[in-house]
Amino acid sequence: MKFVFKNINRSEFIKEVAQDRVTDLLNKYPDLGNHELSVTFSMDNSPRQKGPDSFAVKILMRGRKFKNLILEKRDSNLYGALAKALGSLSEKISKGLTKNKDKYKRSSRRQMLVIH
Repeated sequence: MKFVFKNINRSEFIKEVAQDRVTDLLNKYPDLGNHELSVTFSMDNSPRQKGPDSFAVKILMRGRKFKNLILEKRDSNLYGALAKALGSLSEKISKGLTKNKDKYKRSSRRQMLVIH
């Protein structure tokens, strides 16, 4: 697991929170244990316009089941962006694994029909 900080001060607390949440997610889906994961934290603010800062969390997952899964979520709070990104990642993983199971079931049914 790799953590990158862009335009924001490196924080061990943020890193630990992200690592705990990602580890919980990986424990929920043990098939993803061999996937490479990169989490990028960034802050965007305009030097020309006044307004609130925008925080972004970008997650890149590479592996066998998910070749290149890239998610980016933004929020006015870094922890909110992290929560949104991990929630979205969980949904994508769940849908992807369900889709693979359904594909496997359909192919096994076809094989059963051909054999009989």
